[in-house]
Amino acid sequence: MPSLSCPQCNTNLTIDGQIVGQKLTCGNCQHLFTIRNTAATTVPDQKTLVKQPTAVQAKAPAVSTTLSNKQESWLNQRYELKTRLGQGSFGVVWKAFDHRLKRDVAIKILHPHLVVSPSEVKQFENEAGILTQLTHPHIVPLLDRGRHGNQRFFVSSFIQGVSLQSLVPAGGMQPKRAVRLIIQILQAIRYAYGKKVLHRDIKAENAMVGENDQLWLLDFGISTVFVQEQDASKTSKERVGTPAYMAPEAIRGKHTHSSDVYSAGVVLYRLLTGRLPFEDPTMAVLTRIQQEQPPAPRQYRPDLDTELEVICLQAMAKQTEERYATAAAFEQALVHWLENQGTTQLNQATGPDDPYQPAALLPKAWIWASGLLVLVVMSIGLTWWLVRPTATLKSKPTATQNKPFFRQ
Repeated sequence: MPSLSCPQCNTNLTIDGQIVGQKLTCGNCQHLFTIRNTAATTVPDQKTLVKQPTAVQAKAPAVSTTLSNKQESWLNQRYELKTRLGQGSFGVVWKAFDHRLKRDVAIKILHPHLVVSPSEVKQFENEAGILTQLTHPHIVPLLDRGRHGNQRFFVSSFIQGVSLQSLVPAGGMQPKRAVRLIIQILQAIRYAYGKKVLHRDIKAENAMVGENDQLWLLDFGISTVFVQEQDASKTSKERVGTPAYMAPEAIRGKHTHSSDVYSAGVVLYRLLTGRLPFEDPTMAVLTRIQQEQPPAPRQYRPDLDTELEVICLQAMAKQTEERYATAAAFEQALVHWLENQGTTQLNQATGPDDPYQPAALLPKAWIWASGLLVLVVMSIGLTWWLVRPTATLKSKPTATQNKPFFRQ
């Protein structure tokens, strides 16, 4: 039987005849591509969009997906690969053991075609160096980066938890819980932006949830590090992100802080309704995002609070000037909504040197108590004013008045 290699992971696939134009899904990495003559040409299908390799780049060795011998299970004589956790458009993720520091870590080995030219290698090293400096309770720490042969890899802390996506029930999540989780994502986004970093691939699959709903934002592997403010909005021909979560301007190659805010809005939409605003093949999704308004969340969940629906839709406004200007503004709207629901337990954890750390918000009960105390003080003051001794007009003193008075 004829066979060909998956253009994504180079897995050898046996097919029942070669039909030009036929779509095929790789059984190893679930990548969808189209057969064109004897070569496979990528057709993204709701996966993260990345630069596609040229004919020369496609010949690069594939990322190892199995541990065929002991040598292949080690990186730089330090990290021992243990369990393969998953594979995506950017690389393979492994649970590994750091023998130098004696701890479990997670390692993402990038596909070889992603970092090829000298300029890309320099960019990888510069950005990875900055990402290792991100320290925040809702960002998985990037511990190390390196090179093994022609493959580059990121090393991050190993987090015990489950994907946020796996927690979303068919009909949507309990609204208060969904809002608390999104607030943690927004805290991570605004902290990263304060460090001149855009994530560019915010989605439910890139968040991990542990005990007590502690959330960590994952996968800064395709993030952009910018030096000057204007650099964050430069237009490029490169579309990066997951189609269903991409902002209209990001689809056009212009990714800004507001684009990450939009993607967080899509995550909130998914948590509340159990579905994405647009669920179509990739090209149809990209078109609808730019041309159509998302269906109102209450269309799928009629019992949803109207105010929360408005907040969600504003975060996904097509025009950036109609959106929340920053992740901090989006976060404050959600905090206010929680307060109106009588919720006082908010996760306000932030990292050190966080330029966007919000002012502490008093629980609703304390606000009422403070107001009542002010009213009591004002009442006491008014009462004293009304009954205070009044001054008498001074008259010319008499002889008797000039004499001291003593009680015998």
